[in-house]
Amino acid sequence: ERILKVILGDETYVFVKYEIRGKMDYGYLTRLDSGKLTILAKKVVRFTDKQEAKALESSNTPAKFTRTPDVYYYKIGSGEITKAGSLKNLIGNLPDHQDEVESYAKKEKLSTRNAEDLNKLATYYNGL
Repeated sequence: ERILKVILGDETYVFVKYEIRGKMDYGYLTRLDSGKLTILAKKVVRFTDKQEAKALESSNTPAKFTRTPDVYYYKIGSGEITKAGSLKNLIGNLPDHQDEVESYAKKEKLSTRNAEDLNKLATYYNGL
């Protein structure tokens, strides 16, 4: 908890409290964009243990790490961190400029599942 921010090359990781599977957890999230609307990403890596060979298999399956899609979160001002679910909910939680942001998102066909789209949305909102 004492290290609040880590910078590795072009990426900035910030120590935050966020919700995962209904429980509050602490961890380092990648800060994608900051300002009034801050976009954060949780990089997810799954570990699969080695598996013994089954019938008709010649060898064991080795243990491996697998990257899964990132999970995106956002924070408005100094508020709490919220998981980026639907675009409609994200825009609905904005304190101001909701109509302008909604029309921009429709025009650009933005999604909350894509880091580039979330960055575009945050850059547009923070510029208003």
